[in-house]
Amino acid sequence: MERKRFVLVDGHSLAYRAFYALPSEMSTSSGQTTNAVYGFLSMLIKILEDFHPFGLAVAFDKGEPTYRTEQYADYKAQRPPTPPELHEQLKLIGVLLERMGVAQLEMEGYEADDILATLAVRLADCGHEVLIVTSDKDFLQLVDDNIKVVANRKGLTDVMVFDRERVEERYGVPPCRIADFLALRGDKSDNIPGVAGIGDKTAARLIQEYGGVFDIYADLGRIKDERLRKRLEKGRETVMLGMQLVGLVIDLPLSADEGCCRLRPWNSDSVTEFLSSLEIRALARKLEGLKGQLFPEWDEGLTEGGERASDDGSDAGTHFHASLQEAGPEILLSEASEKGKAYIIAETEGSGSSLSLLSLAAAAGQSAITLRDAHSDGMEGKTVGFLRGLVFGDWELVGHGSRDLQLYLLFKGIDPPVMGFDTELAAYLLDPTMLDYRLERLSRVYLGGSEKTMGGQLSLQETKADPYRENMRKLAILKDLEKPLREEIETQGMAGLMQEVELPLQKVLARMEHTGVAIDTDLLRELSNKTGDRLLELEEKAYALAGERFNISSPKQLARVLFEKLRLPPQKKTKTGYSTDVEVLEALAGRHPLVPLLLEVRELQKLKGTYLDALPRLVDPVTGRIHARFNQTVTATGRISSSNPNLQNIPVRTPAGSEIRRAFVPGREGWCLVVADYSQIELRILAHLSGDENMCEAFRRGEDIHARTASEVFKVPLSEVTSEQRRKAKAINFGLLYGMGSASLGKQIGASEEEARGYMEAYFSRYPAVKDYLEDAVKKAEKRGWTETIMGRRRQVSELSSPNGRVKSLGARLAMNAPIQGSAADIIKLAMVRIDRLLDERGMGSRIILQVHDELLLETPEAERDEMVMLLRSVMEGAASMRVPLLVEVGYGANWKEAKPG
Repeated sequence: MERKRFVLVDGHSLAYRAFYALPSEMSTSSGQTTNAVYGFLSMLIKILEDFHPFGLAVAFDKGEPTYRTEQYADYKAQRPPTPPELHEQLKLIGVLLERMGVAQLEMEGYEADDILATLAVRLADCGHEVLIVTSDKDFLQLVDDNIKVVANRKGLTDVMVFDRERVEERYGVPPCRIADFLALRGDKSDNIPGVAGIGDKTAARLIQEYGGVFDIYADLGRIKDERLRKRLEKGRETVMLGMQLVGLVIDLPLSADEGCCRLRPWNSDSVTEFLSSLEIRALARKLEGLKGQLFPEWDEGLTEGGERASDDGSDAGTHFHASLQEAGPEILLSEASEKGKAYIIAETEGSGSSLSLLSLAAAAGQSAITLRDAHSDGMEGKTVGFLRGLVFGDWELVGHGSRDLQLYLLFKGIDPPVMGFDTELAAYLLDPTMLDYRLERLSRVYLGGSEKTMGGQLSLQETKADPYRENMRKLAILKDLEKPLREEIETQGMAGLMQEVELPLQKVLARMEHTGVAIDTDLLRELSNKTGDRLLELEEKAYALAGERFNISSPKQLARVLFEKLRLPPQKKTKTGYSTDVEVLEALAGRHPLVPLLLEVRELQKLKGTYLDALPRLVDPVTGRIHARFNQTVTATGRISSSNPNLQNIPVRTPAGSEIRRAFVPGREGWCLVVADYSQIELRILAHLSGDENMCEAFRRGEDIHARTASEVFKVPLSEVTSEQRRKAKAINFGLLYGMGSASLGKQIGASEEEARGYMEAYFSRYPAVKDYLEDAVKKAEKRGWTETIMGRRRQVSELSSPNGRVKSLGARLAMNAPIQGSAADIIKLAMVRIDRLLDERGMGSRIILQVHDELLLETPEAERDEMVMLLRSVMEGAASMRVPLLVEVGYGANWKEAKPG
């Protein structure tokens, strides 16, 4: 039998945790409390994302009496009755699970524990993998090779998986002795008393030395500790009762089996409608995206056998083109020339020099061609030849996520053209908060809600099994998507943004990924060795300051040293004890010399693991460079992000971090790196959008805006502003830009909330139009549901419609900042497109190799250096026409740090 994974959920356990973890103020506009539903679904989504189960079932308690309360009237008697707000939400959770088609189990006289235990053992006996999601320690007794327990560590979505080793590591006893362990030490959560005076360590030691409860009580005389022996004798009946209460029933007459627990695709409309009625829209979108990951082959309009699921047998959704016919390359190119348009989809794998083309599909008119195993011997040459003819023809190219194809062509020595249209980019512009932009997902959103294939004749299961039909299906979806997406882009006024920025940028990013960045691996290894030596030195100093050796990386041991031994004041508490995170350490930095040392250790450990040791391993063996990914459809604000590795997070503010930038070097002799960085671009955009005359005038005069703000807020002449006052003014400028309140601002600048409020009032009295703009930005976004950048990029802000105060406050901050951050993204994107185009037109060898938010890094021949400096300054400063000038700082050098020292 095929081994499958099943997730079994303790429904009440998760619901209770969610209810008490989230604020009770979470409710709909009609007053329905939703914190438990929201939290339960958040945890469920996390579990599904992490484990991708074949089957899912949720068990609930039916209610008292149970056989345990009949045995022991005080069982769970300490627990307060279920709050009415939670009780009504348990019903809502049931409705949600019903609409998702998830099996719900309960049985009169028994707890959910027994139902889950019976089903878990039944499935495990069949060889399946079972994960029990619960916070109840009783389930740990079931853990074996096939059964594991998933428990929340802290919060709602931070979970820990308990296997045999972790159970024994945590409790000191194997899973088969957990019942004995709980019976001896008691379990407060279930009101099981245990033996007075016996805690975790003693219970574990007794079991390790003498065996289980029955072995221990078989001969108490073996226990030499008289006090302990007397306690055990006195608690004999309590322990024996505890064994009965803690033990799980594993042979209930359940009708549930593998089939009834199978997780199947749910009806999206039904689930979304229900969650929308509870105003839980963000999670509805996340759940819908997750469905696509769990069931990539699913066609919602068809049954597993490929038959139409509707009662009348009719196609309720959109018909994709049924008339695509396989044709030869010559016929397809002829059709493209006649129609003036061709569609193309490519699937690649790998990166850098190992990038290969898995499959290719193209269509023009009614003709289509599909190539499979395009990277195999004998096929690649034909494929590249066909592509060359297709992409350089006198017709428009329409694709989906076309950068992978462009990158492949670059590695084959072909400089690809800019696409005429790309459905992935269009969908991203229309909704940058969407979870994913797969063709199947977009077909549901824009084509009537069903993922059908040509004429509705094939289910996705069938096409996935047949690469030819799968490619034909994708082409059909692409052809149908183009028109509604083009129309919506036009309607929302983003056609210019699409044509002038996003489509040409797609090729620019492909070129950046192809070029890659060169690094000095010898320098990184040298820095890694020095950092390792420094860490050893710091650890020894830490042990001396603490007066003992301990594991610096263990939060539990560190908390004991800081808060018990050194008696430093704890700052915040977590579920597992006092926190020792960076925020806590920074707050304690001035109270003991050990703390700043620990902060340095944290920084160096991160630098060493993330960069010094990792980057050399990512160098392509053929090109000698790192080929990172630059993501165009990830951030909601429009910014470009980087991954594999993330080169936008290279530290710069600390001496150790900035040293890493010395390792980024030109990859050729006689070349240098040129760095161009926008100066305070977001504040300049704020000045432009708000029209505040005082702020605009400061920028026009070329004043230091932070020093000017310090002068106004602290009421001192500009010439007398101190570096500390400027630092605080900078925090105020950016803090208010991001919607920071007085409490957060006070913490940021080391002032009381009252002082911070006074600074804010002084700031807004100096820049009154800024305050008006920020308030107006929130009002507009609340009314329209979206924000807009200078170039017309939109971002949905659904958070402003939330009844939850915290969520709504987040929405307000987004409404203030998204137009500013998005406008900065648009400006540098447009600059990148223009720079890349000018480099081609002038026949220059320089190339953009890296973009870090407001900064561009180029690799440039020394002979082009001066021209490049002037070109960068001219293009970047002229990328947008605003009330205030854009200012660009340009530097160059033999490495990144030298080109931009600070």
